[in-house]
Amino acid sequence: MKKIVYKSPYISDNFYYFLLLLFMQFLVLMIFIIIVTTSIFQIDFLLDILLLLLSYFQLRAIKNAIVYFFPYEEYTIVNDRLYYEKKLKILKKFFILKKFNIKLDSIISILDLPPKKFFYTSGRGFQPLKYIYYFKPCERICIKTED
Repeated sequence: MKKIVYKSPYISDNFYYFLLLLFMQFLVLMIFIIIVTTSIFQIDFLLDILLLLLSYFQLRAIKNAIVYFFPYEEYTIVNDRLYYEKKLKILKKFFILKKFNIKLDSIISILDLPPKKFFYTSGRGFQPLKYIYYFKPCERICIKTED
């Protein structure tokens, strides 16, 4: 039995960007609540729609960060079968997000993609959209089989 465990080398950076995204989401929700409860602005309907749209993309990026960037992967080979598990550990409890097994004979090729690294754009100031763009869904391994 051979076992390989993969954890992202950028987990601390991802966690930092994830916390920034949560903070931005909290700010957007607070602004939305303030605007809805007080009708100071005349164009609050358009602003509400804009804030809800931004909130949607931030929540989608938060979900993608949890599902694709924080779990670790286990590969185990037992009796000519490859067992794959994608696990997420939250508060000392494990959640299996993805699990499958494949016969080694049916595998044509395995493509091991590098972990996604954060890109630094030029410019000044805080750019919240780059955090939403960074947490797009991505798979780390691609296995081609015969069927």
